[in-house]
Amino acid sequence: MDYNDHYEYNTFIQTRDGALMACGIGLGKEKKVAEIYEDTEEEKSSIYSSEFLSISISEKPSKQSLQ
Repeated sequence: MDYNDHYEYNTFIQTRDGALMACGIGLGKEKKVAEIYEDTEEEKSSIYSSEFLSISISEKPSKQSLQ
């Protein structure tokens, strides 16, 4: 299993009542299509959330527990 532990385009907050929330790429149901102009014209789409969504965080399992 591959765990994503790099969140360059996400914002995380903890509310006063302790709830964890996040917004950004890979969260939510909104879809954004961007045109990329390099060697070839290409469209790239991403799923994202522009509003904070409730999340939960759990500890990443050790390699031993995955065997």
